[in-house]
Amino acid sequence: MGIVAAAIVLAAPAPGQTAAAPTGLHGFVRRGPIMPVCFENVPCDGPAAGVKLTFTQADGRKVQTVTRKTGFYRVLLSPGRYVVTADLPRPEAFYTRSTRVLDGRDGRVDFTIDTGIQ
Repeated sequence: MGIVAAAIVLAAPAPGQTAAAPTGLHGFVRRGPIMPVCFENVPCDGPAAGVKLTFTQADGRKVQTVTRKTGFYRVLLSPGRYVVTADLPRPEAFYTRSTRVLDGRDGRVDFTIDTGIQ
């Protein structure tokens, strides 16, 4: 799995203007179960670090990001509909998901990866 880097250039608003709200998504990617038997009061899932997420628009444009150690991701996206996929060794572990990004909104979308442990 390769590393994807993204650069974001921040510009200050002109005098008298307010900064525009960021448009995009953020959330957590978790994986589980992480043990064959789950017990009460013991987490049976955990953060999915280093997972590359690809957000694809209908016109084919793609934006990628990689989850942090905590499973957290944040990505700036244009408003519209996206299909989200993950770069995993077992593609069936992540169910491709469709989501919508609203103009001026930083929405939260969480994902779960099935480890296949039974």
